[in-house]
Amino acid sequence: MPRDPGLSGPSWFRTTAWSMIAGAAKGGGADVTRLVRQYRRPIVRFLESRLPKGGDAEALANDVLMTVLDPGFLAKADQGKGRFRQLILAVTRFTLNNALRKATRQKRGGGVTPVSLDELTSHPPSPEEEDGFAKEWAVEMLSQAMKRFKEACEEKGKAEYDAVRLRDLEGLSVEEIAKRLEKKETNVTTLIHRGRLALREHILETIRGYCSTEEEYEEEVRTLLAHVGGA
Repeated sequence: MPRDPGLSGPSWFRTTAWSMIAGAAKGGGADVTRLVRQYRRPIVRFLESRLPKGGDAEALANDVLMTVLDPGFLAKADQGKGRFRQLILAVTRFTLNNALRKATRQKRGGGVTPVSLDELTSHPPSPEEEDGFAKEWAVEMLSQAMKRFKEACEEKGKAEYDAVRLRDLEGLSVEEIAKRLEKKETNVTTLIHRGRLALREHILETIRGYCSTEEEYEEEVRTLLAHVGGA
């Protein structure tokens, strides 16, 4: 997915995860809502893949978000130390490990000592953990982009979303899609082409909302491509 020269430069990164963090730290309800909406599902999926049977990923995700959205915690978050997604992963890993240790220690007595932000970020994740969380993030990016794409098509009464969904997600042939949508095959081919281009722009825009610089944006695009292919 090559960079679009029309979507670059400092002005393109006005609303990012870090700017939302700044707003959330000051008590901005809308910023808190956006952060929760954007990161909750990747956190839950990451926890579900690592918790033993019967583990409550939803409850632990709440703990992660409560920690991350604490004004005192947010005030100490340093953009210069890396992507916000890396900080989210660090908190998620700690919360998971803390819960597992607590379950063990409850049998023996004693609690778990809280950890500082510096300690949280001083232990980098394993390649497997980082890759797993990046994959969940990529899936969420595509999910959000598809939702925007669908809403845009519905608002304008266009069939591009249905054509792309049927072709790329459900695997129907152009002939089958033409019958389903009651359109000519040549029209369906055009819809798929236009739809893929439109979806690409929604994906880029979604990723942009998580980045503060062009370099970070390009790295996140590469991350997404590595996990979901050339969307």
